[in-house]
Amino acid sequence: MSLQKTSHYSTHSDTTIKPLGEPAFKIRVLPLLAKAIVIGLCSGLLAVLFHLSLDFGEGFRAHLIEAATSEGSMGQWILLAFGLFTVVIAASLVALIEPAAGGSGIPHLKAVLLGYKVYRPTRLVLVKFFSGLIGISGGLVMGREGPTIQMSGALGAGLSQLGSQHASEQKILIMAGSGAGLTAAFNAPLAGVVFALEELGVRPTAVACVATVTACLCADLVCRSVMGQSPVFEISKLDTPNLLWMPIYIGLGCLCGALGVVFNKSLLALQSLSRLKLSLRMMGWIVTGLTMGALAILDPKFLGAGQSLIQETLNHPEAWSVKALALFLVGRFLLTLMSYSTGSAGGFFAPVLVMGGLLGGLLFLGFSPIIAQSDFTEAPLILTGMAALFSGVARAPLTAIVLIIEMTGQYAMVLPLLGATYSATLVANALRDTPIYEALLEADLAQSKS
Repeated sequence: MSLQKTSHYSTHSDTTIKPLGEPAFKIRVLPLLAKAIVIGLCSGLLAVLFHLSLDFGEGFRAHLIEAATSEGSMGQWILLAFGLFTVVIAASLVALIEPAAGGSGIPHLKAVLLGYKVYRPTRLVLVKFFSGLIGISGGLVMGREGPTIQMSGALGAGLSQLGSQHASEQKILIMAGSGAGLTAAFNAPLAGVVFALEELGVRPTAVACVATVTACLCADLVCRSVMGQSPVFEISKLDTPNLLWMPIYIGLGCLCGALGVVFNKSLLALQSLSRLKLSLRMMGWIVTGLTMGALAILDPKFLGAGQSLIQETLNHPEAWSVKALALFLVGRFLLTLMSYSTGSAGGFFAPVLVMGGLLGGLLFLGFSPIIAQSDFTEAPLILTGMAALFSGVARAPLTAIVLIIEMTGQYAMVLPLLGATYSATLVANALRDTPIYEALLEADLAQSKS
């Protein structure tokens, strides 16, 4: 069966998205910006609701673990059952109701912009929201960022269906919604704009850029009014890093580029599980659920997106050893792959940032006995590793740089971030690796053709 593009999108034969706003269609700017405002506000509200729901879910898991540990063997059985139940329910929602809601959703978003797929906004948002909430609350090592981006893009698609049916305006509103989604997920409006321009592969017009900026601004206003204006990671102001340490930052970027390639190839290899019969996939869900339950007993720090793990590493670097950081890096690498292979709603954006931070911490511990100087500290390497590994995985260095600066408020890190992210990108490209979102999109389209 050949895959056809949907009729209301462009019918060009290649996979390059046309510039938004073809000359044959004159977009009415004020109505478009009004829609962008609505999309931004709604995306912000949805992101805040999703964020608070996940905070409640992860808080519930922490209280359950605390209560269960005092119950002996009975408590251990409860935690195993909790992990099993949440993972199976989260994966089943996607598999049985809306398969497009699986994973991060960004490859599906790109497919919609290319015209290969369409949004079913209501069903997708509901399944994405509850599958992500249940799965991540149960301990799956996945993040809320990809789901928030896809759900916000669905809001843009839904609003576009209420008015103009022209492909250009629909693409603009989907693009604006996706940027607003990243903005709302990280409280990072500039990163949202850069992501929409850099990662989605769209060549936008000035009108599309203004609409995206408008949506990101409105989404951020909602988030800041509810969640506060503090950066995601609260650390003391860093001094401008010593230029003598630039080779170390660039070396970290090269390591992250290589690790990003390993991660991408491993994740793609596990995508074959999604083509198995439902009964076989369910066996994988059961194994993953029991693994999450067992880790809740052994060490809950392995579970969830991992933001608190990075914050703890930044606040108390002296508490970590090489062995502990290496264990968490390898463990979370494998758990991210296992979690994503279930097909539940959830992204690898945040887990990849965490892994990069752990790798940066490891590099610091390796060099600190050699470089015993006061200005060689751990935090810059942790932040640089976060940005560099995401660049190695997604090949979006500008998004990574702006995101880390906005998440931490540390503009002094711009030079190390530039060196490391572009080093990671060059290494990954030299190894002939396809950026992960493009690779997942290609795999999805190839599966659809079969």
